[in-house]
Amino acid sequence: MDMLSIKEPMSAKLSPVEQLLIELLRIPSESGHEGPIADHLAVRLAGSFPLIEKIPVSDGRCCLFAGAGAPKTLLAAHLDTVVGQLEASSDEENIYGRGSCDTKGSVAAAIAAGEQARAAGLSDFGLLFTIGEETEFDGAVAASAWLKKQAWRPKFVVVGEPTGLKVVTAQKGILSAELECRGTKAHSSRAERDSATSKLVAILATLEKLDLPGTLFNIGVLAGGEADNIVAANAKAVLSWRTSLPGLKERLEKALAATGVAHTFKITVDLPPVSRDWPNFPKNEVSYYTEMVYFENSVVCGPGHISEAHSADEFVSRRELNDAVDLYLKFLKKEEK
Repeated sequence: MDMLSIKEPMSAKLSPVEQLLIELLRIPSESGHEGPIADHLAVRLAGSFPLIEKIPVSDGRCCLFAGAGAPKTLLAAHLDTVVGQLEASSDEENIYGRGSCDTKGSVAAAIAAGEQARAAGLSDFGLLFTIGEETEFDGAVAASAWLKKQAWRPKFVVVGEPTGLKVVTAQKGILSAELECRGTKAHSSRAERDSATSKLVAILATLEKLDLPGTLFNIGVLAGGEADNIVAANAKAVLSWRTSLPGLKERLEKALAATGVAHTFKITVDLPPVSRDWPNFPKNEVSYYTEMVYFENSVVCGPGHISEAHSADEFVSRRELNDAVDLYLKFLKKEEK
C-alpha cells in the first residue's frame, strides 16, 4: 500500500512518541492488510529487542512480538484499523488520523515505553501487536495460542485501547443474532394477511421492553418487504446485546416463545463477559469489547476515548499520548503486580 500524505505543521514541536505515531498513521493498515506496518515495526524493534517473532495468522498475515528475557509483563495493542483512511495531521492539542485513537496511539506509546525500558537495561517484558481486531479477532486467537506454547507466562498484560488512561478490568459480553419472520406474499388490499414485517415488528417491540439490567440492546439492521402495496413475505433483523447478565440466551428464548409469533432465531456471535480481579485496581467495566478476553492476567488501558474511535475525525490527545508512555513505563518497571 502507498504511504498516506500528511500535514505536519508542528513537526519541530512533536515529541518522539508523537513523531512515531505520525509515522504509523502514514502506513495504512485496514484489517486484512496489516503486512506493511508489521514489517516496518519488525525492523524498528529489532534494534532494541533480542527476540522478534512474527506469529502467523492467515494468508501471509502475522502478529508481531518483540521481547527481552522471559517476559513477565506484556504491552499489547492491535495494528489494524477500520476502513476509511484519514489524512494524518496535528494541532496544538491533538493528533488526527485513522487509528490515532484506536489503537496506533497505544502502539506508539508501548513502543516508546519499551525502547526507554530497554535503554535503561530492563528485561523480562515484551510488546505484542495483533491484527484482525476490528473484524474477527483472528490475530488475538493466534497470539494467545502462541503465548501458551512458550516456557514463560506473563503475569500482567496491558491491552491498549482508548480508555482515557483509566485501567479497565471488565467488559460486557456480546450476543448477536439474526431474527427472521416469514409471511405470505399478497396484495395489500386484502383484509386478511400474513405479513412477515408485522410479525417482526411485534417481536422487536417485545424485545425492546424486556427487563435486562445493565444490558444494551441494539437493532442494527432491518430488512423486509418489497413495496407498500405488497404484503411482505420475508423480514429480518440483525440484533445485538451487550451485557454481563447471566442466562441471557435463556431469557431471550423464553421471551420469544411467549410472543407466540412464528420466527427463526439464529445466534451469530456469543462472546462472554470478562472480569479480572486485581488488588491494586478497582473494578471498572466497559461496554465495548476488546482482546482482553484472549489474554490471562490482563487489563485494558490506553490513550484516547472510545467516542473518538472509528469517527470521521478520529484523534488522540497529545497530552494523553505522552502520559501513556510514562504510565506504560511504570507498568514495566513495577516488579510485583
